[in-house]
Amino acid sequence: MADFASGVAVCVSLLSLAVAGYSSYKVQRRSDALFYLSRYSDVEARLSDWPETLELFGVDLEAAERDGVSPSQITFLILSINTLRARTKVKGIEFADAIREDEYRKQMFDHEITRRAWRYSRRTFVKKVRSAVDDFLESEYDDTEPGGSPVDGVTG
Repeated sequence: MADFASGVAVCVSLLSLAVAGYSSYKVQRRSDALFYLSRYSDVEARLSDWPETLELFGVDLEAAERDGVSPSQITFLILSINTLRARTKVKGIEFADAIREDEYRKQMFDHEITRRAWRYSRRTFVKKVRSAVDDFLESEYDDTEPGGSPVDGVTG
């Protein structure tokens, strides 16, 4: 009977160790995500101070201006989408699902100026994010060109 109790105690200890290790991993992952979000947001927030840095992504500021879109609007949209992106990483959900369910961004994209700003800010995102937002916009609004905007030349 003592051997059985010892065996159970060892199993419970190993299970506790595994749960603690997993919990530590999850906490570290969230901590890392928040750290990088903070750093990334600090850098992106500077885009408003130095609008010409948007040109590093190929954003044509003169075309944006002709289209009635300011660098601040482009920057705000970048920050907003990346905030949602960080939330999806921390929560372990798909960005494509989150953009379709997020009322805050839906309300923003209900305005045509936001959709015009997306044509320029989309250049700053990886393909997975561009595609998710493009798909959302194509399904919700009639004025969005499929596969990207002819303004930015970046498809998919």
